[in-house]
This record gives sequence, structure tokens and C-alpha cells, in this order.
Amino acid sequence: MDTLDMNLRRLCVLCVFCGLTFGQTSPVINNLPDAYTLAETTSTEFLLLSIDVTDADVNDDITCVFGVKTTPNNAANSDFRMKYDSTTSKWGIYTASGGVYSYDATATYVLDVECDDGTGNTAQDIYTVYIEENLVPVINNLPDTATLSTSKSAGYTVFHVDVTDPESNQVTLTMVCDPTGCPFEIFDSGQIQLKSDASTITEVGYDVTVTPRDPYGTGIPQTLSVLVTDINAVPQLTNLGNTVAVNENTVSDTPLETATCTDTDAGDPKSFTMVCEPSAGSTFFTVVPSSGVISTTSSIINYETLDAAMMTSFACTVTCSDGQDSSAATVTFDVVDVNEAPAFPQNAYTVAADEGAVNTLLQSFGYTIIDDDVNDTTTFTFDCGTDTGYFLISPAGVLSYSTEYDVDDPNFYPTSVSCTVTVTDSGNRTDTASLAITIYNINDNEPIFSGTPYNWFLSGYSTVGSMVNTATATDADLGTYGAITYSLDQSALLDEYFVIDQSGQVFVKTSITPLGQSVTVSFDVIATDGGSKSTSTTVELTITPTTTTSTTTTTDRYRTFFEDGRNIAWFTTACVLLLLTAVIITWMCFSFTEDGAGFISCRKCYGQPVRHNRNWGETHRGEKPETPPPPPTPPKPVNKPSPAGDLFQFWSTDVKS
Repeated sequence: MDTLDMNLRRLCVLCVFCGLTFGQTSPVINNLPDAYTLAETTSTEFLLLSIDVTDADVNDDITCVFGVKTTPNNAANSDFRMKYDSTTSKWGIYTASGGVYSYDATATYVLDVECDDGTGNTAQDIYTVYIEENLVPVINNLPDTATLSTSKSAGYTVFHVDVTDPESNQVTLTMVCDPTGCPFEIFDSGQIQLKSDASTITEVGYDVTVTPRDPYGTGIPQTLSVLVTDINAVPQLTNLGNTVAVNENTVSDTPLETATCTDTDAGDPKSFTMVCEPSAGSTFFTVVPSSGVISTTSSIINYETLDAAMMTSFACTVTCSDGQDSSAATVTFDVVDVNEAPAFPQNAYTVAADEGAVNTLLQSFGYTIIDDDVNDTTTFTFDCGTDTGYFLISPAGVLSYSTEYDVDDPNFYPTSVSCTVTVTDSGNRTDTASLAITIYNINDNEPIFSGTPYNWFLSGYSTVGSMVNTATATDADLGTYGAITYSLDQSALLDEYFVIDQSGQVFVKTSITPLGQSVTVSFDVIATDGGSKSTSTTVELTITPTTTTSTTTTTDRYRTFFEDGRNIAWFTTACVLLLLTAVIITWMCFSFTEDGAGFISCRKCYGQPVRHNRNWGETHRGEKPETPPPPPTPPKPVNKPSPAGDLFQFWSTDVKS
């Protein structure tokens, strides 16, 4: 039972499906196949064909596309479109906006049109598009020949080109001249006109080739031959094209070159002009319009300045014109560097310096020299007449002393010197300037006392105001620095007993009684110059008990040996010691000999008597033989105890029996 029900159900479903399937119909394209001829100039989108497709099933949704049989296979994408028009509810075949159609590239398009009703039923047919070749414009009145007089002015119409286009497309015209540089121009209207005055034309004729074009193609070029009449002879420059070397600093109006211009038209006037590259060359060089003479201007030609700007060479183009035609040629001017003299920026200099030792610099820096030759070297010399030897000058021009310069000696070292300084460059070019040197006197010396040491004497009875003595100091400096003032330093005396005037004389200021008699005191005399340099010396003053002042108290001299009490003391002691020594020696000689005749013996070694007697019996020249004297009586022994432990025993006259 169940199996029967299942089969019945399947049968019913199959019947329903079969009923639905066999009830559908395919769509029908009613206006294909068809064809269309399309101009290759087409570039905009427009409708080629509205597809008439019907379907018995009115509820079916029809969709149309290009099928795979479309050729070329990219046409459906780039050149044609299938679009649905909601207004007409129809599908249409359109050209593509911006599409490019070329008869030469693709003359025929086969569009495979397929329409589907959405149920799998389709209709298919062919739409053919033929590309129509564009017809190019055509020149109707060329080739041809025209004549042109050199008397014609700019804007004159030499020829009118007649051109047509079969499709009435916009036509443009271009032209090419042989020889090039023709004085013509062409307009789209077909007119060929002069661009400039024909009087300047030098060619006998031109071939003008005109080419027509419309937006879709190029027509066949055609030629117009223009014959020029009444041609003016062009003046010719014959001698330029060379290079001329020009020294820097060349004076103005110096002729450098003369341009030569010839013209077969003898009556034509000639004039010259010139332009230079770089343009700065026109600042330095000029040409005389009537003669062609090229010369320098008043501007200074400085090689170093031009070299820094990298323009030491100028190419100058000279033009010769007869009023109708002209010719040009180039002459090159190369600026040459020459050695220029160095120069002091001023004519006179002054230098002021203190007197000083050898090699002392009078200047902290040398001279600034103007020399346009950047890499040139300079040296300096100077001439100060008879004073030249006092100075030296460095390579940089800095002065120094060649010796110790001391203006305190006016006979040898002047305080004012006039010199001439010379600077010389590597090319022996020179310049000079005057130099005034002023040497200042400085306080370079200290006061010096003469006659020192000062050992003075003063009576202990000298009263206030009495002159003690005179201190004398000198200073080698001249003027204020050499002026000396005196003062005393009596700090060791604990009071000011003396005073000194400015001549160096020392006087008693207060009573000297506290100093005592027969004593020597000391104090310092100070000499100060005008520059505050000072020197001191010590005075040894001996106060004597005399009532009158000896001449030695007023005369500077060295004290004698016995005038110094200290010498007397040690000399007396020395004399006493010497005398005592002599007495002891004498006593010893007589105490240890029997008769003082020299019998000396050592108590330990009992030496034999020593006699220093003459060898009797010897006959000396000029003498008679003598009889020897009898032997002396032996001395008596003297026994004296020797100090114990004495390394050297007392000498004794004891004789060993």
C-alpha cells in the first residue's frame, strides 16, 4: 500500500513538471539578420538598431547580449554596446562613445546577437556593420609656379591654394620649404603670404610643399614653386672668425680688429653692429658702425674679476648690413692675465713704539697691499737713510728693532725716523709709501749710586743742621724719567736723626746724642726716578768722639784697615797668639838640649847624636887643609818622665851608654 502511494506521488510530480516544460516557447528576433554601413569618422555613441524580439510567454523577461560568435572578438567591448532602453522597453545595438573605427584596420564587424527569456530558451541572429572609408581632402590647383618680387612687403599673398573635402570635413593646411627658412606662412583658408619684407630674401626661389588634412586623414601633398625676382646682393664679411688676445687693463679706444665687408651692389650703404656672448663683452668691446673697427671701451678690463665670474673669453658676432640684407661673423676676444703692480692703499703711514730690545716689534701687523694678481707674492724693503740699520722688516712688512734701541742716548738713537717702504711683487713691479717712525722714551733704567759702599764718619758733637755727607745717584733715562729724588729709610735707628735734600746732601735733623759715641750705625738712602723706579744703598756711619770733624767726614773714601774697630780687635788677638807661640817654641828649644847645639834624641829610640858637621879633611877650592877639632864632651843624661799614652814621646837629649 505504501509502495503504491509513493509511485502515484512520483507520477503526479512528473506530470506537473512535464506540463510546465512543454508549455514554454522560445523568444523570436523579428528584425535580424540585418546590416549597417558606418562612417569610419564616427566617434560618438548612437543607436544602430533597436532589436524587435517577441515571446509567446508574455511574462518572460528578455535579455539580449553579444554572443561568442562576434568578430572581431573584442568588438563587443570596445566598439559596440548592447543596451536596454527603458522608454521603448527594447534592447538596442549602439556605437561606443570614443570608439575608433578604421576601414584599413577592420572593414566589417559581425555582431552575434543572443536574446534569452530567462528560462533557458534563446534566440540568436547576426547583425553586420560595414565601415565606410573616409575620403581625404584634395588640392585642386597644385602643382604650380608663382613669382615674387623683392619689393613686396610682409602680408603679401604669394598664392591661394584651392582644396576640397568630399565629406565637407574641416581641412587644415601645412607646408614645408626647400631651402628651409622660407619667408612664407600658410593659412587654412589656402593663402600663402610673406612673413617679412621680401627685400631681405637672398634665395632665387623656394619649393613650397603643401599638405591638406581633415580630422580623419591626410591628403596628397602638392608643390608650389616660388621664383624670386630682383634679389639684393647680400654683403659678406670676409676676415672674421679669428681669436684676438687682449691684455687686461688695455686702455680705452685701442683698436683690436677691423671687420671687412664686401657687397656687389656698389651703391648699397654698409653698417656694422656687434653683440657679444657673454653679454658683458659689450661692456668692454665696441664696433664703429661706419668703419667696422673693433676697439676697447672705457671700461677697465680686469682679468681677476672676469676670471672669478668665469668669463675671460667673449664671442662677439659682427653683423654687416646694406639696409636690405646682412651677414654675420664671429670674432673671439680672450682676456690675458698680466702682472699688475702692487699698491699701498695710502701714500703715508705712521708708526709709534716704545724703545726696546732687539727684535721688539714696532707693529702688530704688516701692510695691506692691493694687488689684483690673486696668487702673487710680495716682499718689503725700506730705506731710512743713515738710520736704516736700526730696524728690520719681515716678509709681511712688520718692523722690528735690529738692535737694542735706547733713545736715552740721543747721539745714536733718534726718537723720530723718516723712511720709505717699498713693496715688490714676483714680477718686480713695485710701489712705495712714506713711513714716519716715532720712538717713545720709556723708564727703562733704575737709579745707580756712585761711590758705594758709603762709610761715613760724623763727630758725636755735631749739631742739628750739620752736613753729614753727600749721596750721589744717576739715572740713564732722559727727561722726567731721569730726574731723581732722594729719601732716607731710618727705621733701623728708631728715629729720624737725619734728613736728605734733593741734591743728595744728608744733614743732621735731630740730636744724635742718643746714638752714642764710637759706634757705627746704618741707614738706607733711597733714590727714586721720575718713573717711580727706585734703588737704595746702605750708609755705614761711624760716630767719633772728636770735637772737630775730620776731613774724612766730608770726603767719600774707603775706610782704612785700622779705621774699622772690628779689624783692630781680631788683629790684636792674632798678634798675641803669634807672640805666645814664638815664646813656647823658644822655650822648648833651650829646655830640651844641653847646650842648645842640637843634640836631640828620642827617649824611646835613644837615637845617636845628630851632628851636621863639616867633613873635616876635605880640601875645598881655595882653602888649606885644617886639623879636625877634638870630639865634644858627651852631655849628661837628663831623665824626664814621658806622659803616659803619648804616641809621640817627648824629645830628649838622653844618650844610650
